[in-house]
Amino acid sequence: MPQEHIHIDDLLAKRLAGEESAEDKQLLDSLLVDDPSIWLTAEKSWLNAKSDWFTEEEAKSTTASPFLQVEKPKNRSLRWLSVAASLILIAMISFFLIRENEVETFAILSQTKTEAGQQKELTLPDGSLVRMNASTTIRFPENFAADKREVYLEGEAYFEVVSDKKRPLIIHGTEANVKVLGTAFNVNAYPGKGMEVAVRTGKVNMVSHSGNGTDVLMVPMMKKGISNKFAGIWQVEAAGEQDFDWLDGKLIFDEKPLGEVVQELSRWYGVEVVLEDEKLAACRISSTFYRNSIEEVLETLSLIVDLHFVLQDGRFVISGKGC
Repeated sequence: MPQEHIHIDDLLAKRLAGEESAEDKQLLDSLLVDDPSIWLTAEKSWLNAKSDWFTEEEAKSTTASPFLQVEKPKNRSLRWLSVAASLILIAMISFFLIRENEVETFAILSQTKTEAGQQKELTLPDGSLVRMNASTTIRFPENFAADKREVYLEGEAYFEVVSDKKRPLIIHGTEANVKVLGTAFNVNAYPGKGMEVAVRTGKVNMVSHSGNGTDVLMVPMMKKGISNKFAGIWQVEAAGEQDFDWLDGKLIFDEKPLGEVVQELSRWYGVEVVLEDEKLAACRISSTFYRNSIEEVLETLSLIVDLHFVLQDGRFVISGKGC
């Protein structure tokens, strides 16, 4: 379970009880950026609980809770914090059971993963085809709902979606949701590097997780990247066949920073590649590789910029003057 799930219920309880510090507020606000519905659910549960579980007089005492018995705090603020903690704990147990499955019902999700250096193909319950790139995770229910099809993606995958006008396919990515009726497109959603979608056929609608309603409708051979997930700023540019070349075993770098190149090489070949000096990360690399070995790729990079590499303890370490 992600780290924020461990303490977010405490932060919510403090806010509901009016005992939130400036540091608590900043942390909770940052967590709620990705999913504001967490707060809405907690607040609704809190209001319902106060009216349904307690009388006005009982609400003044934490011992009125049939779910959590605690010593009555002497301080009124601590008393309300305990009440909030007990109620929010109950609400969030059920909420996170749902959130953990990432669906609005208690459906069990199937999970398919690829390791570094591995690719895989799979078929979704509706017959849609998916090609998964390395270090990718996809989750989906055994059967799609009657009104929509939902998939959860972390990593990179190419989709060929079976058309169904009554049931759009919604792909929940790291920074946006992708909504389609039937099309072919590529989604690059590795954590920490923004999110890109390249459309080959059909139309795709993307909606940012920023919650500001920003969305973009993309047509064939358009690509959209998110430069700032919190602000929901979009960068839209023409896509090309290079956005799909990984499907044919090609690895293409077009003025890509060396810091991103080594991350991609690590995923592609399933071996750790690191920079000895982080100053090298800014060097720009432009080159194309087709089923080359990792050693051949690193040899080429050494010719492009002043680099050296050595295999140490099972990983490739890159050093040199750089650009």
